[in-house]
This record gives sequence, structure tokens and C-alpha cells, in this order.
Amino acid sequence: MNVGKGLLGEHFAIVQTLPFSDLVPLTEALKPRRWRPVRVRPYPTAEGLKVAAIWYYSVVEGELFDGTAEEVEQHHATVKANGFTAVDVAGYVDENKQVRHVLVLAKAKWDAGTNIDISLHQIIGGKTPIKAPLEKGCARQTYQLYYGPEGQLFTNVVWRHPRSTFYAYRGGRTLWEKEVARVSETQKLLDVSIVAKALANNYAATFQPFNDFTVTEIHGKTLDENLLEWQKPKPDRPASESPLPAMAFITPFRCGTTTQSRSAFPGCPDQRST
Repeated sequence: MNVGKGLLGEHFAIVQTLPFSDLVPLTEALKPRRWRPVRVRPYPTAEGLKVAAIWYYSVVEGELFDGTAEEVEQHHATVKANGFTAVDVAGYVDENKQVRHVLVLAKAKWDAGTNIDISLHQIIGGKTPIKAPLEKGCARQTYQLYYGPEGQLFTNVVWRHPRSTFYAYRGGRTLWEKEVARVSETQKLLDVSIVAKALANNYAATFQPFNDFTVTEIHGKTLDENLLEWQKPKPDRPASESPLPAMAFITPFRCGTTTQSRSAFPGCPDQRST
């Protein structure tokens, strides 16, 4: 974990600057030890593509799949028949200037009638709405931002049906901080994403009105400061991160009562064996 400015804890593992090429090998190495991925956030740097990622110690089986939009959508449709559903999905531009996507999956049991779906490579800007799945009444679970090879801003989203009340926001840092403070009074922060282009930064956040856990949001710290923060004794686990130079977002969640149907997402702990 030292390679990626990371930390291996008792219940979670996290990296901030891992070379993207090491993501799948590291995930495969952790899998036999019951670690599964829950968040991946690829981002470009002068040294090449890097990734911020989080794994949980878990009895829930998980996996990663990397491919084009068509390959990811086909794979998701195939593995759903085996009980796997999307936990996170992140887009990025590879060394050949092609857009690819990393799909994070978990084999979790959901309440009857629940459906998980994904939207890939949705352009953001102007009056173009983010296209939701055909099934109406879906709520965003994750909301990742990335720039395409031509400089356009895109998003990948994990959706959950049936819909509960949710709130998603995207904008500059000052308004983002105000919105996070305002909405956090009534809803829980589930996911964050940041992308930078020149001096312009885009911040996104997704909230839902859960009541059985609390959230602590930390930002504006250096990568080293984040490591120190995560080493402090607390019953929290990081749930989402999105790094920028000298800045990282981390959302630790502390959960109370849980349901197995929610255990696939970082919002609550997994059902563990003793």
C-alpha cells in the first residue's frame, strides 16, 4: 500500500496514488483474504494514469471489470444473473485516448423489487440531462465525473430502483461546500467526485435520507494528512474519495443498525462471520 500513498487497516484498505496498471493485480491479491473493492477513481497525472481506491474486509464477494462501455454494459447484464450488481463505475481515458470504464461489483442480497443499473459516458453541460435507466423512479447511488479525450465533461452513475428521495449536486468548491453543509442537515452524503481541468474544478456529491448511520466529511487536506486522519482510532471506514493534487475527499461512514440489502454499498458494514 505504500506505493499508492495508502493504508491497510483492520476493516478497510485505501490507496490515493496507485498506478492504474496495479489496480487489478492488487485487487486479485487481496481477494483471497476477503477484501473486496468498493470505490475506484482513476485520474490522469504527469506520471501517467493513477487511481484512488477503497477495499473493505468483507464476506460479500466482489470483483472488478475493466472495458469499453459496450463491454462493461454486457458484463453487468451477464453477471446480474449470478447475483452480482454494480457498486461503483468510473470512466477514464487510457494511453490511446480511448474512453474505458472500471466496474465494481458485489454479490449482495437485495430486498425484493430492488434493481441496480448503470449509466455510462453521459455528457454533462448545457441543457443535456443525465439519462436514467428505462426503469422509472431511480435514485443515484454514485456520481463520478471525468473528462473525455476532447475535454468534455462526462459522468458515470450507479442507479437504484425503487427510488427514495435523493439529492445530487455539481459545481465549484465554494458552492459545493455550502450545499454539503446544507443538505447534510437532512440527508447522508453517499458519494463524492472531483475533476480538474486547468484552474477549473468540478465537485459532485450524492445524498440520500438514511437514518441509521452518521457521516464525517473531510476535505482540503494533503495526501499525507489524510493518512494521518485514517490512522486515528475510530469506528469509521472510508466510503468515497476523489483526489486532486494536494487535496483529497474522504467520507468515512459510521453505521448503526444495518440491513443486508445495503451491505453492497459503502454506506454500511457487511454482514461478517465471527
